[in-house]
Amino acid sequence: MPRSDGPELPALFRAFERTDQSHLGTFWWGRLSEDIPDAYREAAHRLFDAAQPGGLDAERILLPILYLYRHSIEALLKQSIMVSAVLRYEAQDADAENPVEVEKILTRQIRHKIAEIRDLLDRNLLALGLNPLSDVTSEFLGLLADLDPSGNTFRFARQLPDVHISLDLPRIMASFDAAFSELIGVREYLTVQVDDQRDWKDYLDDDFY
Repeated sequence: MPRSDGPELPALFRAFERTDQSHLGTFWWGRLSEDIPDAYREAAHRLFDAAQPGGLDAERILLPILYLYRHSIEALLKQSIMVSAVLRYEAQDADAENPVEVEKILTRQIRHKIAEIRDLLDRNLLALGLNPLSDVTSEFLGLLADLDPSGNTFRFARQLPDVHISLDLPRIMASFDAAFSELIGVREYLTVQVDDQRDWKDYLDDDFY
């Protein structure tokens, strides 16, 4: 039966629900979804920190680390696109699409194609009179897109070339972190602009109409 205090729990969660409440066993799913990019990035760092330098376990967890990082970047790009779409639409940009339609484009057409997601964000930034992503970040996302065009490469190892290489994983993670930091800045700046725009509109509506 549905709970009186909210939506019904999914069957999987319901089957393993705890009757005792503790900090480590209590989760608020809606709140977790708001921090998806940072959560996946943190998980990648925790995996890396747990690996033994030069050990076989480092090789075993390479793909999970890359997958977690990639997902954090993709989620952050999409969040930034949605905020920029709202900003353009609410500013009555004649060329702006309804954010609902933008979300459909992301989920049904572009899906996990990093290069296309990056390019869509850049178009929105330029339409807002802002700078596109830096050359360094854009180039890194291009390299990521070349390696993983579909979003499944790090999930299914057979999609990777069968090559042997000594990989500088800390340097790759530093590049992921740099891109992540820039995108966080973009998302937060756009979010502030949306809030300011709505506050200004409310002020005009209250005082002048």
